[in-house]
Amino acid sequence: MEKSKKEKGLILFTLFTLLLVIIGATYAYFTAQRGTGGSANINVEAGTTDSLTFTKGTSITIDANSDNFKSGEPNQSGETEVSAHLVANNGNFTASETYNVYLNLIDNPFVYTRENSPELILQVIDPDGQPLETLEDETIKHVSIEGVDDEEDPLVGFDITTATGIIPIKLSEEISAQPSDDENNGKADETWQIKIILINHDYDQQVNTGKTFNAQAIIMHGTLPNIKVETTC
Repeated sequence: MEKSKKEKGLILFTLFTLLLVIIGATYAYFTAQRGTGGSANINVEAGTTDSLTFTKGTSITIDANSDNFKSGEPNQSGETEVSAHLVANNGNFTASETYNVYLNLIDNPFVYTRENSPELILQVIDPDGQPLETLEDETIKHVSIEGVDDEEDPLVGFDITTATGIIPIKLSEEISAQPSDDENNGKADETWQIKIILINHDYDQQVNTGKTFNAQAIIMHGTLPNIKVETTC
């Protein structure tokens, strides 16, 4: 039986629609493969953000009372350390960042009992195990004091006897992680050792008896605003 014109038209329309679908799918496939024309969702495995973290230290407190701050008693001291930890998460395990180290003098009521004779000393050991001889604030003097605790070697460090506020120890310190064949692959750790010494001189320091010193080391990625260090003699 011969098909009607209506049936023939329906068949032709169906074939034409199917042809358009096939052509469209083929074009989309080749467009995605060539990367031209319209956008295509292609997943690319990329490295994640490097990780820079810090370990803060305990606060440093020195209490100069009548029992420990008198003739014949040794120097008093307090120490802490702060660390930076960098982990590279990119493909070749290489990363580089910067950080800053400060000392926040929370409470320092000490004064000179003899003019320009240091009583409170700051010592800093860098991540390479070397003592610092300069600070970011160059107004804080690096000193050497003879005859302390009957030691042959002089006591060296920074005179912070009357310093107040925040002392920038190291700014924009670079830490880098490199590839290696051990567990440190793409990792780096740097530790700063900070020590405060109250010198017990062989002369009268009664004016400082009963006073308490308190400080906190700070290590961070950013910078602290309004840094100001004041010293008086």
